Amino acid sequence: MDRDSSEERAGAGKNELLHKEELCSERWDRSEGTGTRLRYAIFSAQRTGSELLCDYLRERGVGIPFEYFNHTYMHEIAGRLGCVLPDRRIKLIRYISLLEPKRTRNGIFGTKLQPDQLKTISREDGAAARAWLGGFDRIVLLRRRDKLLQAISLARAHLTNQWQLYGDDVAVPVACGDDVLFPMIGARLRKIVEDERFMMALIAGLDSDSVRSQWYEELSERDALAATAEWLWTAAGHSARPPEPERRPRLPIKMDDREARAIKARFLAAAGAER
Repeated sequence: MDRDSSEERAGAGKNELLHKEELCSERWDRSEGTGTRLRYAIFSAQRTGSELLCDYLRERGVGIPFEYFNHTYMHEIAGRLGCVLPDRRIKLIRYISLLEPKRTRNGIFGTKLQPDQLKTISREDGAAARAWLGGFDRIVLLRRRDKLLQAISLARAHLTNQWQLYGDDVAVPVACGDDVLFPMIGARLRKIVEDERFMMALIAGLDSDSVRSQWYEELSERDALAATAEWLWTAAGHSARPPEPERRPRLPIKMDDREARAIKARFLAAAGAER
């Protein structure tokens, strides 16, 4: 697998950066010595709450889901596992075979997976992408109803290099003018719509019982997170409920959306003025 040149890396906040570094390190490796009973993917468009869900599921012991196919983090982990060739390509099959036993917990392996990552893995082959996604026992499909706010959030993250807030990290405001910001939002809105079409076309070919759909707008509710954890836990053959966190969960903090909503109002006003 080739390394993509358009990498995204957290780094605006020290806690965000340290959190990602820890998840790439051996500190989260496990050696349970048992086989994997369930493999699941959190199949998500960007800015749909996938990090919140991953963090919650890790704290409940429902596997150790992470961005294992994010180009940057994948190279860090693959380098540690000895799966990177001299030309910086990753030996994908070897990477997965070494990764899975180290990141299986309670018999469950989970990963976050985004459309561009799946396209890269499948080399833009639709049939291969469908087969690859169908290799997971369960799929959690994450989407967002308000796609304009989703595009604004994505543009903001690209501008600030801040993807989540943890602990005392402080949100970085957007510093550019609307003449720069609005075209970025428009481009990302088009990409979001394109990605969702790709996702839904693949999901349509899967067994509906293996897919759980979740909207970003409801994901922050504790009951929604718990229900998803229990759905995966039961699918792995466990009885009762997944264990409660041993410590206070380290979950991302929802950013104040007043800036985003102000941008949305200006964007819609400008769009109306151009008609």
